[in-house]
Amino acid sequence: MKHTLLAIITTAALLTGCTSTVSKNVRADGSVGELVWPTQKDSWRKEPLRLPSPTIAAVKVGLERSNVFTLLDVPHFSEIRGAREWNYILQRPEYTPENRAICHLKLIYGDDNRVAAKYWLPEDCARVYDAEQAQPFRLATDALFDFDSATLKADATGALQDVLHKLDAADKTARITVTGHTDRLGSDAYNRDLSRRRAEAVRDYLVRGGIAASRIRSAGLGSAHPLSNCRDSLGKAALIACLQPDRRVEITVGTAGE
Repeated sequence: MKHTLLAIITTAALLTGCTSTVSKNVRADGSVGELVWPTQKDSWRKEPLRLPSPTIAAVKVGLERSNVFTLLDVPHFSEIRGAREWNYILQRPEYTPENRAICHLKLIYGDDNRVAAKYWLPEDCARVYDAEQAQPFRLATDALFDFDSATLKADATGALQDVLHKLDAADKTARITVTGHTDRLGSDAYNRDLSRRRAEAVRDYLVRGGIAASRIRSAGLGSAHPLSNCRDSLGKAALIACLQPDRRVEITVGTAGE
């Protein structure tokens, strides 16, 4: 169902030319003449999203629309036919039934279907979600998987068991985000799919190791967040070696109650 909704959104975006917005004078570079914030009562989803902070922080300028959808799902307002601007309402970490503290996230997309700018209401939400997060457990996929495979190697258990021990020592209520990343070689669609399947393989391992499945969210972001800075002029073997840091799975632990 989720993938069907994404297909509808993508098709509608192409048909409308990615121009429909709520705000005024929205431009492809992400600049906005006047920010307009739709109210929560007008949302088709009546409750704010409850997601771990690392998942929300992973939505950065430059991220592809499909990856935003993977992380945050469908926007809160009737924006399936309007692709330039997406709006989300998020529960703040201090949210309770009595203190319904929320953050409103507005994403502006460029003509390339990537996030061109992001805006927060209130503005201190940027500090809540975009501040530097706890460093993730970072695992090289070359050590976990064979080439072009999402099946864990037999000798991958050492690194994953170490992560399991660390997660077991952490807050038992904290949410966990498992994110797969690839290098830039290959098509975007292929890399997203491979990184997603690898993240799911690690997630499934953690579940078998005793972590509650309800605590874990997984996503594949393909090559959207490289760590390397490699020149294309390198020979093939040298380029593959240089891109090694990009091929990874990151496991991030959120704060209690997220």
